Amino acid sequence: MALALLYPSVLSAATSQPLLEPEEIVVLSRANLSARLHPPQSDTVFKTDSLTLTLTTHRIILASQSADHGHLYLREITNAAVTESTGYFGKSAKVTFPYSFFPDPPTHPNAPSSLLQLGCDVVLKFPSTADRDYVLSSLKTALSRAAWSTPSSATPTTAPVGFSSSSAGIGGIIKRKKEEKIREAKLTDTAFSGDLESLMASAGAVVKTIEKYVQIMWRAYRIEV
Repeated sequence: MALALLYPSVLSAATSQPLLEPEEIVVLSRANLSARLHPPQSDTVFKTDSLTLTLTTHRIILASQSADHGHLYLREITNAAVTESTGYFGKSAKVTFPYSFFPDPPTHPNAPSSLLQLGCDVVLKFPSTADRDYVLSSLKTALSRAAWSTPSSATPTTAPVGFSSSSAGIGGIIKRKKEEKIREAKLTDTAFSGDLESLMASAGAVVKTIEKYVQIMWRAYRIEV
């Protein structure tokens, strides 16, 4: 199986899903694809069908229907080496790239680590060209951004200069909520005040119009009498 050659994914005890690394974000997920891994200097092709692919900002995670998981690190994939291919009549939509297991290739009884020291060719086969194109575009974007190499993901998170505990935790949340309430009250008072003044001005204009109309009608009545 191809998954046996990959790095094993640590699963959550609560959800049985792979645990994400710090700063790692899920980008997309696609089902019903197959993976082939072809180690160099070997005629054996390791293949697994009916996989679910999850692309994150750091990894490609593959899961089988039997709940086996394995992953590839994006940092070990070269963007320029990722290629696509399509068979006849739009079938066999694939993404292919060489993969370097560095610095420590995983081990498997049927594939000694010596086979993986130079890496292997990875072929992902998708059920449609639409699925392939969507994953390929997102993969290239993730490789270009290289989120795993940013300082925030490479070093532990530390408090910024001038950090105050009063702006964090429950106390900070309550303070921000109070400030929001005060701002909302001020906006409401201003809006209501403006509406009231406008309404009073309109009412005054209506009263004046009615008074003029009454005077006209009164004069007309006196003339007729």
